[in-house]
Amino acid sequence: MQEFEKQVTAEMQQVTEYFGEGYDATDPSKVLRVIRDFMMLFDKAILEIKVRDGTHLAACCLTPFFQLGRR
Repeated sequence: MQEFEKQVTAEMQQVTEYFGEGYDATDPSKVLRVIRDFMMLFDKAILEIKVRDGTHLAACCLTPFFQLGRR
């Protein structure tokens, strides 16, 4: 089990560094936030491109479904 933990920690460190962030062993959920933020920006950019090019139905779809309930 300890070997698995070391492997997961090393992979989390690689992912955070890939996205330009420093790895913080005291906050392992940081990697999840970094990836979430990247994916939200990526999704928004793709949708904006589709709307601009006319390949998406409506600009109202720029809000990802997981944010609709948040205000």
